[in-house]
Amino acid sequence: RQAIENATIKPRMACKIWKETAYEIARDKYATRKALENANLNTCKACQIWTADDIPKAFEVVGFPMIIKPTVGMGSSGVYKVSTYEELETQVSRLLNDIDTNWALAQNRVGNQAPILAETFVDPVTFGDVDLVTEFDIDCTFWDGKLMYANVIDNWFPEPPYFQDRGFHAPSLTPESIQKELIDYSAAAVKAMGFERGNFHMECWYTKTGPILIECNPRVGGGSIDMTHQQIWGVSPTLNMILAFMDIPVNPPREIKPKCSYGFMLINARESGVIGEKSYVLDAETHKMVELAAPFKKAGDEVKGLDVGVPEWLAQVDFKTSAPTY
Repeated sequence: RQAIENATIKPRMACKIWKETAYEIARDKYATRKALENANLNTCKACQIWTADDIPKAFEVVGFPMIIKPTVGMGSSGVYKVSTYEELETQVSRLLNDIDTNWALAQNRVGNQAPILAETFVDPVTFGDVDLVTEFDIDCTFWDGKLMYANVIDNWFPEPPYFQDRGFHAPSLTPESIQKELIDYSAAAVKAMGFERGNFHMECWYTKTGPILIECNPRVGGGSIDMTHQQIWGVSPTLNMILAFMDIPVNPPREIKPKCSYGFMLINARESGVIGEKSYVLDAETHKMVELAAPFKKAGDEVKGLDVGVPEWLAQVDFKTSAPTY
């Protein structure tokens, strides 16, 4: 965003983007929690960790079990659950090192942010066979403070002990009443941060006390999130975000009933090693349900697997059925 400002693209295109204060709140997970608290919305206890000296305060404010994670990052990388003081000390040290050495955990920091956030561990309600769905992505499109479009995409449970993204699908397996709660809560959270226009990728759990926000990304979700909305409901959140920024009112036409089921998997490396085959997604490419099979590695690349730490993603595979599967 700063690059856009510096290049004066915004005034030349007459872009109507968000208030800077709203953006800073969304990009700072601690500030996000405080904004939700001030709006009387369901949220987690949270504490900033600047250095190891803040560990006692995190223990006092949040308590165990807790989650510690980078204040910025993507794909839930670098997220750890800790249940003892010893684990907290160990994982804070590891995470501070990860942030120093992993570009994905150190980029896009705004304002005066601590590198680590400690917050309440949430045990979400699960849905689907074998408790497949544990989290939800709700892309919300706004125009002048009013929600114009939103739908729910289910997230699959991650590979323990980490929380890295593994798979997504829609339409949601959850009852319509749950989806409405998630959408209404997400829209209220967008407003609590001060946004009025654009698209907002809201990541939520569903708990016994209702939805609770994991984080707000003031953009369209990554991977094939935009394609999922296009395939199922005929709406591109990306297009509508651009239109809103160009001061063009948005209220996208959409399918009342889903046209199909669509989703995508991010394949986590289970073991560390070296990629030995030129194309290790051939079997996926030829399957009748597969729309995309994109490897992230090539022959000869080294791979970090689940056996040594947070695994790398090997590939993305998109899949589609001709009729919705609930």
